[in-house]
Amino acid sequence: PQLTARRGRADVFVHGLFGAARARASAGGLSATDTDFGMALGGGVDVHAGRHLSFRLVQVDYLMTRFGGNNQNNVRVSTGLVFRLGRR
Repeated sequence: PQLTARRGRADVFVHGLFGAARARASAGGLSATDTDFGMALGGGVDVHAGRHLSFRLVQVDYLMTRFGGNNQNNVRVSTGLVFRLGRR
């Protein structure tokens, strides 16, 4: 789900994803797969540049996967253009 607060020419948003992550490795004719818990939590700010165009000032996400009882923690930071289709 994503929650958005509209503030004048900017939208502030937070979102979260929860589910399964899958890893697969192979070497020398042998392969192994594992499926376990994964999630992404984050948010950001979009600044409106027109009716259907916004500039994503920043988006920051925390990504976590758990395989074999070990957690892998990552952060993703991004920016860019957002094209909106349809009506608000």
